[in-house]
Amino acid sequence: MDKLEKKKAVIKKPAAATTNKVSRPWQGTILAVLQIIGLVIIAMFMPFVLLIVLGGSMLGFVKDAGPGLAMLFGGGGLVLFLFLLFFFILGIFIVRGLFKGQKWVIIISLLFSALNMAQLIFNFNIFSALMLALFLYLEITCLLHPFYNRKK
Repeated sequence: MDKLEKKKAVIKKPAAATTNKVSRPWQGTILAVLQIIGLVIIAMFMPFVLLIVLGGSMLGFVKDAGPGLAMLFGGGGLVLFLFLLFFFILGIFIVRGLFKGQKWVIIISLLFSALNMAQLIFNFNIFSALMLALFLYLEITCLLHPFYNRKK
């Protein structure tokens, strides 16, 4: 063996070192980016909901407002804040799962799309219908893609 053949033999990777990695589909990336936009919107509403809670607690000091209105704004705002916080945390896990290729995330997204479809039946809006069609296309494509169907 001459020196050139020895260098080629050293440079070649063994067969076990090469892996068949499946890359994330672009539909999964688009779905994750849309989820991030939704998280930003939720994060923008959360301070306003906290202001409603604070305003409701301040209404308790006003004599003309009465305790019922303070309880409505304070308690209702707190429930709304906890509701938004739950979906914000769930959204963080969904985005993380979309980037890592976890199948349960696609199934959760399909369930939310089904709920959106039920809402769309009672309150039809062309923009919402187009967004739902886009989300369903992205979710079904991701569900069928090997990146989300890997065996761990």
